[in-house]
Amino acid sequence: MTDLGLYNFIKNELAKGRTKDDIVAQLVQSGNKPDVVEETYTAVSNGVAPVPVSLKQSSPIALAARTYGGERPQAITIACVLLTVVLVFGLVQLMLVSGLVAMILSTGGKTTLATLIALGRVGLLSIVLQLLLFAVIYGYWMMRRWGVYLYMTVFLLGLVLSAGSPMRLLNLGTLVAVIVIWIGFSHLEEMS
Repeated sequence: MTDLGLYNFIKNELAKGRTKDDIVAQLVQSGNKPDVVEETYTAVSNGVAPVPVSLKQSSPIALAARTYGGERPQAITIACVLLTVVLVFGLVQLMLVSGLVAMILSTGGKTTLATLIALGRVGLLSIVLQLLLFAVIYGYWMMRRWGVYLYMTVFLLGLVLSAGSPMRLLNLGTLVAVIVIWIGFSHLEEMS
């Protein structure tokens, strides 16, 4: 791991016009290990800035890299972005249903109990789906097979529930779902 102080020292000395041999000799004389100095010099030469230890240990990307053991394929990142957009639209739908129920109740509008129960079911189903979708995004992001299987299960359940109206299947959401499932299955062997 590159030491930030050593990195900055080498970078500043190079900016002053000093040669590599002079800088390395000075650093080794002052007690630095030659292999550490060489590694840091290489990092400076290649423009690779050191990453503080706290970032390496705690960032979601570092966590995913440690957990997954490699770099996440770009297609999986795209799938996560698509799923996040779907999640946001679902949350907006949930807010609209909640607002509609609140408006009906607050205005004293004439409505039947059946209407309120139906709206409540839609709201509850939306909450459950949003929680499942959040779990799917996490599973995809962390390169877990269960994320792909969970999303496929939720998608197939949605197909079964909308079997009475096939026109509901011809929308952008279905296309996004098929793309995300295809991406997941194409990278399934890389997942744990």
